[in-house]
Amino acid sequence: MTQPPPDPYGSSPYQPVNYPAAGQQQPPPVNFPPQRPFPGAMRGVDQNTSAVYARPGVVTAGFVLWLVAALSWPLGTLLRELVAGTAIGGFGVVMGLFFLVCLGIAGVVGAIMFLRGSYHARLALCGVALVVEVMAIIGLVSLSGSTDYSGAAEVVAWLVVLARLVLPPVAVVVSLLPGTRQYFAANLG
Repeated sequence: MTQPPPDPYGSSPYQPVNYPAAGQQQPPPVNFPPQRPFPGAMRGVDQNTSAVYARPGVVTAGFVLWLVAALSWPLGTLLRELVAGTAIGGFGVVMGLFFLVCLGIAGVVGAIMFLRGSYHARLALCGVALVVEVMAIIGLVSLSGSTDYSGAAEVVAWLVVLARLVLPPVAVVVSLLPGTRQYFAANLG
């Protein structure tokens, strides 16, 4: 009778590992879940959110109102000063015109984004209209107590102030009409 060979590892917890021999081997069987049929088309809700909505005419009218309201500040001031015949010079006048040109550029950019359907531009324009309206009321109060203009310059000054007072609230109302809701909801991005 033969005896088993002595264990070289003794009572060690580490035992040799039996790796498979080199060469091609069969991979272990993989249990895939059973195949299910194709679930079908998208839901109607998913298809409707990706649709492109046509721009309503009210949005185009709102764009024109926002554009005229934005340009009434720099161009109205420039027209009023040119009709009055006052020289456009000095630090205060030039900086005032610079501020109004910046306000006009921001308004034009906001109006273009509004026309493209930006929901956030619509909200921003409506919020800025409140500040612009306060500035227009201050301009109205200062013009009513002023005697700086006479003749045609006074008529132009009153037309500019009235345009600044009337255009922003009308543009806000047109921007928030019910016909615009679906167009802006489709373009939240």
